[in-house]
Amino acid sequence: MANPFLVLGGVAVGVVTAGIGVLQVPGWIDSANDSAATNDLAQISLSEEAANTQVGRYIPQANLISGEYGTPAVKTGVKIQQSSGVVSAVALNAAGDRWAAITVSKSGNVFVRTSDSTTVIKSTSKLSAAIANSAFSGLPTGVTLGGTITAPTITLS
Repeated sequence: MANPFLVLGGVAVGVVTAGIGVLQVPGWIDSANDSAATNDLAQISLSEEAANTQVGRYIPQANLISGEYGTPAVKTGVKIQQSSGVVSAVALNAAGDRWAAITVSKSGNVFVRTSDSTTVIKSTSKLSAAIANSAFSGLPTGVTLGGTITAPTITLS
């Protein structure tokens, strides 16, 4: 017969381990959601560069999704497929030679990237409603954010 103290010790270790695991799950979920949002920024970047190579300029988000641009439609060679639960917006400057993109993770974190850098800028805290430049540290000059986490807006001058 097993020693009752060993059995009790095993049960206690199992309960403590399960408790620690349950406390870690929300962090894992937020991390996975944030990864999906940053992955969407990477897809936008790759698609914009492919479009620039094919048609000579960066293109709007609707064209990134369709993979075509212009009349008659020219295939850009790449389409983006947005992650479930990630909301994004893409802005171009007037000349079409620069772009900026924003994605909102299910976790509430917001991410921004531009054609000027591979750096992804994360909001300084999780946002629950309105998005503003003040929620970010180090935004490039000319990028203006707005909207809400369900309908973000971004402009680039």
